[in-house]
Amino acid sequence: MNEFLETLKSRMVEAQRRLQETTLKLQTAQAEHSAANAEALSWQKAVEVETKRTIAFDGAGRELLPLRPIQQVATEAEPTSNNQTAMIRQMLQQHATGMTPTEIWNAAKGQMKRRSYLYAVLQRLKDREQVTVRRGKYYFRPEEAKTPATIIQ
Repeated sequence: MNEFLETLKSRMVEAQRRLQETTLKLQTAQAEHSAANAEALSWQKAVEVETKRTIAFDGAGRELLPLRPIQQVATEAEPTSNNQTAMIRQMLQQHATGMTPTEIWNAAKGQMKRRSYLYAVLQRLKDREQVTVRRGKYYFRPEEAKTPATIIQ
């Protein structure tokens, strides 16, 4: 029986040694996993930042006007009131490549209560010939582009 007990003890010592080795390997693997996870997250953040930065460029590589928060645009347009028409006009001036109504709504969501009012403002600007519409995008028209209709006699 003594021999059996010695065999059990030797197997227990061997199992404890393997447990220590695998525990060390596990800790090493966890540290490597943590480092790889941190690296992947940092690269993901870099891609997000670069994506946001490249959105500020048009297709030809030219930098568009820097975007300003909507609240500042409205404040600069008319400091005494929340003029939503001026806010939308300013947004269109900043985006030379034009904006769809959905893009305008997403940018001005906090400033406007109803989406239907956005379409009313866009129609008003279009009627005043301050904006043009091409392929579903609204573009700001500078003053010099607006010419009075000529009468043919």
